[in-house]
Amino acid sequence: MSLHKEEGDLKIRWTAGAPELCEAIETRLAEALQSGQAPLHHSPQRTLHRLTLKPAEADRAARAVIVKLHNRRSGHRRLRDLFKRSIGQTAAEHEWDALAESQRRGLPVPSPRARGRMADGTEIVAMESVPGDTLDLALDQREGEERLAILARLADTIRTLHRHGLRHGDLHCGNVLVSTDRLVLLDLQRLRPFRDDDEWLDDWARLCFSIERHARWPEASSTLRELAEIGPELDATLCRFLSDHQRGRRRRFHRVGRGWSRRRLGRGLRAILADEDDRPDENESLSGLERSRRVPKLTQDSAESFRGLLDPPAKTISRREGRVRLWTGELGAQQVVCKHARAGGVQRALADALRGSEAFRAFRAGRADALISDRAARPLACIERRVLGIPLESWLIMESVGEDDLDTFAPRSPAEAERLWLGLADWLAEQHARGLHHRDLKAGNIRLGLEGDRPTFRLVDLTDLEGPTPLDEATRVRALAQVNASIAEELAAAELRRTALERYARRLPFTRPLDDVASDIARESLARAHRWQGRDCPNRAGG
Repeated sequence: MSLHKEEGDLKIRWTAGAPELCEAIETRLAEALQSGQAPLHHSPQRTLHRLTLKPAEADRAARAVIVKLHNRRSGHRRLRDLFKRSIGQTAAEHEWDALAESQRRGLPVPSPRARGRMADGTEIVAMESVPGDTLDLALDQREGEERLAILARLADTIRTLHRHGLRHGDLHCGNVLVSTDRLVLLDLQRLRPFRDDDEWLDDWARLCFSIERHARWPEASSTLRELAEIGPELDATLCRFLSDHQRGRRRRFHRVGRGWSRRRLGRGLRAILADEDDRPDENESLSGLERSRRVPKLTQDSAESFRGLLDPPAKTISRREGRVRLWTGELGAQQVVCKHARAGGVQRALADALRGSEAFRAFRAGRADALISDRAARPLACIERRVLGIPLESWLIMESVGEDDLDTFAPRSPAEAERLWLGLADWLAEQHARGLHHRDLKAGNIRLGLEGDRPTFRLVDLTDLEGPTPLDEATRVRALAQVNASIAEELAAAELRRTALERYARRLPFTRPLDDVASDIARESLARAHRWQGRDCPNRAGG
């Protein structure tokens, strides 16, 4: 639908709402569209406007309204919409009915004001305009007890919704509005009764994921789970949601012309760049205070800058040598990490011609993982040099993360060592609970950073990223053995490793006794013949 219409061209047929209010909304909406007033939100599916009515046109409670236009669509979507209209199942009809029913049950939703349809098929739902901030902004702008009070109110609100046998269906930060004395749920077009007993977990999975992606308070999601008394039963639902979310976003954005762009750099080099963000913010806030965490954009850098990075100066210290090299450099004013790989033998080169170069596989896997997780450095570009269609060498450019490799970092005190290894246990347990795995989880592939006293961990080997898919215990034990084997005794004593394993098991238990699990980890660690020798470990012999 065009955002610009001639005055008087709306021709709205109102089916609900006070006549005076409907007339006032139609007048103000026509003025907004004619003047080209920017909407709160616009997408091919929906457009949102906030309209302020004159005192003579409406009472004080209805003076500010939100008007949601469910836009007419083309092609097969239009045919589908026409069919839904014929059976009374359009998105606008669902939302209007959900608003009315939720208000009748005393649930915190905006009051419905009016409903109608334009001559071109665009459907209109007008509702109360509620002042406030989206959930992520509210959490960021408050501290301490105020934050906890917001999350406690949110947990009570969602539990009340679920006690009525209803699920929201699209519960994210942008659909939760927080004011001084109210918390309101928005966008109810997907509100439905439960179809099975575990469907209530879908709302929690979507909401916790959204909080993690948008709120700056790292413990917000886990705190909400504690307040709502939700335990490990959420993990399987969250893993399934992450898989569906990732699959849908990859299909829509992970191709050249959507989330990616292609450039030629000369000298037989071609690059694929990630645009500013292929994770568009899902928030469609009625407050108009939308925000998205952005990924750095490289498309403005010159070809010379890229080629200068691919040929690092002698003063650049390479962190790894051999067929694969890794170093830190600068691209314009931004510090990045460049990973260079040669195809090597003929067999590998021919395989890369079919499956893509090593850099492209890492770029594709890293961009997919960034849709659902912050566990790895985000790839910004991949560059290939091809001869007769065969990639002979490739470069992966990714954001620079952390300060140290985990396998070389020496804690300065016992307290710092405890924070580090227990933080690592928490991080690994959370990844595994969500079905996120890495085939080569050695400490050299993990970069360590600090946010205050809190350690952060980011993977820099992107080719071996896997998931989300449920992990069996053998896979988890193998991953823990990989990490354990790559950390020398002088960096972590056996007692501290055991404490970290117990911390991991509290978040993600094993079906076997923990002593048996520790023995298996020790046995597999020694079999890898890496840095850890198990000299101070009672499980060294597997007994």
